[in-house]
Amino acid sequence: MTNQPDIRILPDKAALAAAAADYVSTMAADCIQQKGRFVLVLTGGSTPGGVYRLLAQEPHRSRIAWDNLYILWDDERFVPADHPDNNSRMACE
Repeated sequence: MTNQPDIRILPDKAALAAAAADYVSTMAADCIQQKGRFVLVLTGGSTPGGVYRLLAQEPHRSRIAWDNLYILWDDERFVPADHPDNNSRMACE
């Protein structure tokens, strides 16, 4: 990881989700190997949904040592857990 920005222009949301899932799973595996844990902050909205779905599938699923992953919620709405506007519901599904 460097302090220099890594700017990528991708053709569509599917390519963005694939690139983001690859980045997250690679960083998670590297951090867990080096530091023993990885902290991931999840946000809501429709854009990250594709990333979350890909992280739950191979090859990303087995790349991450899930027992060493700490998940935090950001931008959560104050609604019941089963409410359609609840952001954590999307990640759990």
